Amino acid sequence: MSDRRGARTLRGRVSAFGVLVIACWLVLLIAGFDVVLGSVLHQQADSALQTRAEAAASTVVPSADGSAQVVETDSDPTLDANTWVYQGARAIERGSGSPQVQHAADLRAAAPGSYATTGSLRLYSTPVARNGKPFAVVVASINLTPYEHATKVAMSGTALLAVLAVAGAWVVLRITAARALRPVQAMSAQAAAWSERAHTDRFGRHQGYHELDTLAHHLDALLDRLAAVLRHERQLSGELSHELRTPLSRITSEADLLLRRSPDCPEASAIHAAAASMSTILETLLSTARLETGLLPGTCLLPDVLAELGRPDSAVEPDADLVGVDAAVASRILAPILDNADRYAVTTVVITARRAGSSITVDVHDDGTGIADDLLERVFEPGFRADPADGHDGGGLGLPLARRLARAADGDVTVLPAGDATGTTGTTVRVTLPPG
Repeated sequence: MSDRRGARTLRGRVSAFGVLVIACWLVLLIAGFDVVLGSVLHQQADSALQTRAEAAASTVVPSADGSAQVVETDSDPTLDANTWVYQGARAIERGSGSPQVQHAADLRAAAPGSYATTGSLRLYSTPVARNGKPFAVVVASINLTPYEHATKVAMSGTALLAVLAVAGAWVVLRITAARALRPVQAMSAQAAAWSERAHTDRFGRHQGYHELDTLAHHLDALLDRLAAVLRHERQLSGELSHELRTPLSRITSEADLLLRRSPDCPEASAIHAAAASMSTILETLLSTARLETGLLPGTCLLPDVLAELGRPDSAVEPDADLVGVDAAVASRILAPILDNADRYAVTTVVITARRAGSSITVDVHDDGTGIADDLLERVFEPGFRADPADGHDGGGLGLPLARRLARAADGDVTVLPAGDATGTTGTTVRVTLPPG
């Protein structure tokens, strides 16, 4: 669950970064487009204004007395309404408009060849020459509203396209990131599985991750180091267990002798019980070392093992009676789980075994207080005890050793969350073993 959540978080970050980059690039493109579009429309408006002014200037001719007069042509209301003709400071003809527009036209008449903008109108003045000498000035205007409307429509359209592009980019980047990260997630999960079980397997080039050769190389090196550490640990555990068996046998023998002499001696009973517990631990460590080195193959009947552990009434389905581990190993796996169930159960412990796909599943359920969800994995840490003050003098090694043995045999030991348990209250420990 945490791996999937981490992968989703990484995909989200990659997608968010990609969308941010695309959004910034689109903003720059849109801003540049709007600037260019505004400049082009501005130039078009000025060009149309010059053309209108020149057309109006062609209708102004000098009279016999030197005054300017306008030659009447086919009526063009638009041209008449947006044109002013001046001779000096005197307006011969005036176009329509507010006092502000009239004042702006008067100012342009005094500065031929200049532009001015008043509200939504843009004005331009051009001189009218006779024999190379100006004798009149024509001022023309053009309404900028269509150009401004075109600019707004273009900006709205580009903004909408940008939003759609960003939304599409988010979807595409999510899919692309998921596909790109899928091999990494698969390699991570495979490396985690190999680190727990198949320590000799490696990625190499035959795994199909050629685009991730560097990652595969580093993961293989990490697995090599982990395998070396585990080999040393197994060797040390086996050697220590073997070396401690001799002095432990001496302690057990002396405790037996002392109990024969003084059967009611509490100290002798305590020594004998502690020695027996330590012997069980050493036997488990030796069994683990032998199993992990492949020295203990075999099969056993699960009902027989449960009967030896004092559970002859366990519900074992017919196709789940033969498991692919030695009887001693199966006993070492189940014994600490059953002891814990007996210790914490209020009234009953229920044991069921069934075939689940390619494995045998054994559920041990007790009706005790249960285990908090945040401790479901911590109980498999060596030395950890959920309630150190419960009066039990164990060392917190039973469940870790049971899981280690089960995983060495291609099985597992897990504690089911309360919602997945077979009962409404208590704890369910699930043991998975290979079939025989």
